[in-house]
Amino acid sequence: MKLEPDIARITLKSIFPIHPSFRIIALAEPPVIGSPTHQWLGPEFLTMFFFHYVKPLVKSEEIQVIKEMTQSLAASLSTRQLLRISRRLSQYPDENLHSAVTKACLSR
Repeated sequence: MKLEPDIARITLKSIFPIHPSFRIIALAEPPVIGSPTHQWLGPEFLTMFFFHYVKPLVKSEEIQVIKEMTQSLAASLSTRQLLRISRRLSQYPDENLHSAVTKACLSR
């Protein structure tokens, strides 16, 4: 396969072209234009990216997600860990799942 002269020259400099279907997906807090706090994406870069706002789950939606994920969670955790998580969520009903799993399993 013969490369075009420009591509060959760029390749010699160890700079490789990006595939046209290459995509980056990232999660972050939405930018607040005009805010004095540090922004994850400055105004000069905002126009270069598409972003979608995803609303936080309400408690009933979070419970539904947890119920649907129970089988995969149960497959990766022991019964003892699941009981610790359950106990923790009973004691602290306002705590989010990530925090409960971390405190019940990873900190011991």
